[in-house]
Amino acid sequence: MNDVVQVVHRAARRIALNRTTRAAARGLIGVSAVAVLAVLADNLVYLGAGVIYLVATAGLVAVAAVVPVIVRGWPRPAATAVEVDRRLRLRERLSTAMAVVGSDSPMARAVMDDARAYARSVPVSDTFPIKAHREYLIVACLIAVTLGLQFYMPQFDLLARHKKLILAQKEREEVQREAKKLKRELVKIRRKLEGAGLERADFHVGKMEEVVRKMEAGELKRAEAMAKLDELAKKLQEEQQGMPKKGGLLPRSLAKRPGLDKTRKLADALAKKDLDAVKAELDKLGDEAALENLDADQLKQLAREMQKLADELEKADAKDLAKSLKKASQAMQQCANCKKPGDKALDPNAMAALNKALKQCQFQVDKQADLQKELDALAEAQKLCEGCKQGLGKRTLVSGNPYKPEPDRSKIGKGMGENGGIGKGGEWAIDEHKVKFDPTGLKGQLQSGRVVGSFFIDGKHVKSDAKVEYKEAVQAAASEATEALDQDQIPRAYERIVRDYFQGMKSE
Repeated sequence: MNDVVQVVHRAARRIALNRTTRAAARGLIGVSAVAVLAVLADNLVYLGAGVIYLVATAGLVAVAAVVPVIVRGWPRPAATAVEVDRRLRLRERLSTAMAVVGSDSPMARAVMDDARAYARSVPVSDTFPIKAHREYLIVACLIAVTLGLQFYMPQFDLLARHKKLILAQKEREEVQREAKKLKRELVKIRRKLEGAGLERADFHVGKMEEVVRKMEAGELKRAEAMAKLDELAKKLQEEQQGMPKKGGLLPRSLAKRPGLDKTRKLADALAKKDLDAVKAELDKLGDEAALENLDADQLKQLAREMQKLADELEKADAKDLAKSLKKASQAMQQCANCKKPGDKALDPNAMAALNKALKQCQFQVDKQADLQKELDALAEAQKLCEGCKQGLGKRTLVSGNPYKPEPDRSKIGKGMGENGGIGKGGEWAIDEHKVKFDPTGLKGQLQSGRVVGSFFIDGKHVKSDAKVEYKEAVQAAASEATEALDQDQIPRAYERIVRDYFQGMKSE
């Protein structure tokens, strides 16, 4: 039995190989056809890298379609044995032997011995040769057409997609170049803000860095980048509104007014917004040794000048500093009230209140310095946004239709005059004789034609009783088949096939 099984398995492998190569060839035909269409479309309208994706997708679809066909078409041993018997006219010896595998009856052993004797002489390679399917010739032709279109057909670019992609690439490069410039400037601002704890400036600079990152990654087009930068610039401008303007906490003219003899330097520093000088002058106001040399009237005058500066600061919207300076003025007035004539010592409680108020003034000055630093950072960031937006706007990039220049609307008139250009000439007159069509038809008369040829076929003329004779022949064959089935002349594996065959003939 081993010889029979080996022959059947060898034949099954060759049959499966032929079916697999044919299915693969048909799949390659589909992929090659898609490649031809893709290359043709690329030369006409330019698909770019889409050609590769299209062919790869077609290949995956072909594989997904071919693999199930190959799996389902793999021959079974019984069917292969039947095919071997058919081709070699072995009268169902191998198929019968495969059907009685595992049986120990004398008849089964006889069938196996007989099939084994024939199986030894079966030429499997000659009976089931590996064929070169003609589908591969079609694949070769399609590949040749694809290569010809790829290397010899010019690029027409009917929709100007290639030109648009080139200009879009240039636009992307310009956006990335501006992003690099903006990034370098933002690094400088970050260094200034480092450790300052300025939340508003840090927040807006972070937003700008996010936009720069998207610009560098190519996620934003020119118009989108300009819109983002314009939005950031507006937010930065809104953030600066209500903050002290650069130029001074006090009017410059106040430092020159009379009545500020002892606080003129402080007023001048506040007017120039020299915050370091302001802190130095506040330290001098708290110098106890210097204050001991002043009499009560001088201390009262110093308190009045400090009150006056506090009022002006309040008008200039520096309310926190004005409040602290008012407390210092009140402490200075208390020092003046407590100082007796001829006594240099100052009241300790009043002096402690003065020092506390002056320290609060210095804290407000430091706070003002941070505010000014934040204001400068916001102003600088706004200038960067506007500068980058202007830099993008000056580039010659993709906008509208870059291939057709816009006409000068001021010179466009009506009509298409024959004597020159847009806006010149009157309306073009239409000649009715040039556009009038003359309906004509084919002349002739339809009539029956003549016989141009005839031929004969083999066989007799079928009479009306042919149906009855056919029915009797079918019944006779069916009875013979039933008798053969009852006597086990036909293998049990094919009993159902034989019954269905004659049943179908009876229905006809």
